[in-house]
Amino acid sequence: MFLFIIPTYIYFRIINENQVFNAQAYFASVGVEIKVVEYRRSEKAYSQSDPAMDVMYIQNGSLKLSVVNPFGKEAVVAVLGPGDFFGEGCMAGHLVRRETASALTPATVLTIPKNEMIRTLRAIGVGSGNARGRKST
Repeated sequence: MFLFIIPTYIYFRIINENQVFNAQAYFASVGVEIKVVEYRRSEKAYSQSDPAMDVMYIQNGSLKLSVVNPFGKEAVVAVLGPGDFFGEGCMAGHLVRRETASALTPATVLTIPKNEMIRTLRAIGVGSGNARGRKST
C-alpha cells in the first residue's frame, strides 16, 4: 500500500500488479458493514461542506475531486480510479467535506463508516499510534 500526501488530501491506493484486492470481500471478512453505491456519470458522491462521516473505495469507474473557491471557480484536485480510497479526511478529524466528489464515468463505490475504517486500520496495525511519543534510547 502506498500513501500519497498532497497538500490537504491524503490518498491511499492499494497497488499490486499480480493480485486483485477485493475490498468488499475483505471488509466483509473482518465484520465491517459496507454500503455499495452505483453512481451515474456526473452524479455527486458528496459535495463540498457535506458532513464527513464515511471513507469510500472505488471498485470500478472514475471520479474527480474538485474544490470551489468563494468566487465560484472550480479546480479539479484529483482524478481517481479503481483501487483508490477517498473521503478519508473524516479520519483526520474533518467534520465536513473539503471537496466535491463526482463521477466521471459510471462508478461502483464502497462506503465504509469512519469508525469501522479506523477500527479496521488499528486491527492491522496502521494508525495505532504505537510510534507516537516514543523517545529513542
